[in-house]
This record gives sequence, C-alpha cells and structure tokens, in this order.
Amino acid sequence: MAYRDCPKCAAENSLDEICCWSCGYQYFPGLLRADRPRDWSREFGESLQKQSRGFLEEIGKGLAGALDNSKTSLERIAREHSRTAGVERNLGLTHRETVLDRGVHIEETILEVPKVPRLCETLGMRGQRINVDGGCNLYCEVEGHGVPMVLINGGPGGTHHVFHPHFSRARDFAKVMYYDQRGCGLWDYQPGAGYSIDQAVNDLEKLRTALKIERWVVLGWSYGGLLAQCYAIRYSSAVNGLILVAAQPAMGVSLNRTRQYDFLAQEERERIREIYSNSSLYPAQQLFNAHFNGDWKRQGYYRPTTEELAFAALYEWNFDPGFRSCICREVGAVDLAGAFDECPIPTILVEGRWDLTWNTDKPERLSKTVPRARLVMFEKSGHSVFADEPEQFFGLLREFIRALPTSTDVAALGRWKKELLAREERLRNRLPLL
Repeated sequence: MAYRDCPKCAAENSLDEICCWSCGYQYFPGLLRADRPRDWSREFGESLQKQSRGFLEEIGKGLAGALDNSKTSLERIAREHSRTAGVERNLGLTHRETVLDRGVHIEETILEVPKVPRLCETLGMRGQRINVDGGCNLYCEVEGHGVPMVLINGGPGGTHHVFHPHFSRARDFAKVMYYDQRGCGLWDYQPGAGYSIDQAVNDLEKLRTALKIERWVVLGWSYGGLLAQCYAIRYSSAVNGLILVAAQPAMGVSLNRTRQYDFLAQEERERIREIYSNSSLYPAQQLFNAHFNGDWKRQGYYRPTTEELAFAALYEWNFDPGFRSCICREVGAVDLAGAFDECPIPTILVEGRWDLTWNTDKPERLSKTVPRARLVMFEKSGHSVFADEPEQFFGLLREFIRALPTSTDVAALGRWKKELLAREERLRNRLPLL
C-alpha cells in the first residue's frame, strides 16, 4: 500500500484516505472516497462543498478513526451513506448515481445488515389476518379512501413491504390494499400440499370477498403482473381496472436476452459470486452485501441507500423454502396468448426504459399481446418505476383511477367472457404435435 505524510502533522496516511487519521486534515475537501456508496463527480463535489461544508467537516472528523476494519467502522460507513443521501435530498441537489454511471464500489469486508424497523410499523399500518382457506391466513394492510386498489408484489417470493412507503402517495385517491401471498412474508405458515399459480389467483379472490370489496383495481408488479393477468381472466367481473407495472409476460412471448449483467463490472461479478457462495452468511446478509457491491444494477436504475438495501434484505424477500421451486415450474408454462385481444377492462402498461430485467423489445411485445392497453414508458426508471419516478407514476395512477367508468359495460364483458370460454375449449381440443 502507498503512503504519504500529512502536511499538517506529518502523520503517515495511506493514499486512499480522505483525511488524516491523526489530526483530521482533509486531503480532498468536498469529495468523498471513491469506495464510498456514492460516487460524486467533481462538479457535484464542488456544489456539495459550497452547500454543505459543515456536513463534510463532520464526516472528516468521523472518518479519522475509521482506519481499522472493525464492525464499528463498517457500521459508520453505512450511516454515512444514508446521511449523504439525506443531505442530497435536503439541499435539492439533482445528481444521483445511476446504473448508467457504471460506478464500481467494492467492499472487501463482509458487512452486517443494519437494524431497521419495518416500514409498516413506521407508517403506523394496522395489519390483519384474512382466512382464505382453512388454516391459511394471509397478512393484509389497508390505507386510504377512494377506489379500492390491490397491490400484487413480485418475486416469486417477494413481499408487500416493497410497496412501502411509495404507495402511501395514493391514499388520497384510492383505498390501497397490501397483502402477502401464501408462502411469503407475514402469512401464517401452515404445511400443505404446496403452492401453485391457480392457488394464488384463488387466494386473491377470497381476499376480495373477505374484505367485502365489490370490484377493485388490480395492480401487478413484475411476477405480480403475471398473477394480475391470470386473475383478470378468471375473475373479470371483479376487476374495474388493470395496471401492469414492469409485468412478467404471460403469453409465451419470445424475447431477446436479458440485460441484467450488461452494467456489472467484472470485479463486481466476482465479488457478488464470492458473497453468494459464502455459506457462513445468513440469507439477508448475502443479499445485503451482494447489492452493496453492485448487484442492484441488475434491475435498479438509482443506486439504493444503505437503509433501502437493509429494508430489502430483511423484509422484502422472505418465503417458505418450497415456494419458489413450486411457482417457478409453472411460470414458464402460463400462456394467455390471444386472451386479451377483446378485453374491455381499462388497462395500462407501465415500463421503465432502463428495466434491465428484459431487453428493449419487451415493452412493445407485451403491448401487442394486450392490444387495447395504453403503454406508458418512463425514461429514468428501472424495474421499480414507482420508486424511481414517483411524481410521474402516481400522477398517472391518479389520472387513470379517476377516469375509470362508474359502471360496467356488461355487454362487452359478456362478449369477452364468451370468447374466453371458446378459447379454453379450443385449447382443450388441441391435438398434440406428432
């Protein structure tokens, strides 16, 4: 390692330090170390220096004792990352590191996952258990007033927590319902025969009945978008609006290869592989450290704060060990090709331009399978459009919900149901290929 002498007190310091360990002298005022979670450009550093000199001086003093690799120093790094994001928001500064910046941040030491409370608790949510099938109780939260809207999270294996705190923005124009699918999150686990997509669709309908909702808007995100499509087909009379956000296609659509690894540097891939192969780490710790070292780039647009990474690791990816294997076997077999050709349900497709889960052909190809839907592209978003561009997203949501018809077009819905029944009959009678 290379060293230099501090010009103020002559203490020996390594070249990669921002300040002297002995006297706190700052070598690069206005800039943070390149291996910190935020990778500021020089222009942004100068702006931050002018607007938050006091804050940077505080960081300089705090980093003076962070030369060792103790747990305390690592936790301090995490706190600085979250505080930096907060200062950026408070100062109204516009730069946020994105996947397009191709910044590389490698942390050689394994970090502990910061202890953060569930956002359900922070937001004052009141959860309830809804019995849907004998001993199966699904966890559910409700907030707001207006048109009922249920949120279906992604995965398979995600939880409702991913929608917090973002969808609280909708509570003034919608009655927002969050829930955890059977086998995931806070549901009451009871051993059973396994899991299936049909089961998940039927659970959602039982949830609607239990909540005494006549009709609702169904919003499905990612894998939840596939469930939303299946639900709309089976229980069309209960759906007065369909919102598919970065939805997984349910039509056997042939897509170009994924872009998930296009922005990961080789050193990031190697470090992520090391973390996931380290059997001494618990699952949340693997997830947190992998994303801290760049795994967020596979689907994200903006680099998450340490606090956001902790939320995801602790609360947004929890499922029964047998859940994913059961569901993933079925996902690829779902084919609703042609089912939405005459669908009268108002529908919008929301896609992020930089959703690297798929390639650039996905939005248009999905749109062609739901020809009556409106496709809306968000230019500065990845997979989580509602988090990346919240003002625009919830403005669109408000506009869509307020424009929904007050009554059902019974005739159009009846014609579509007849077409769906005829489609099912054709599929049942289809001869196998020789």
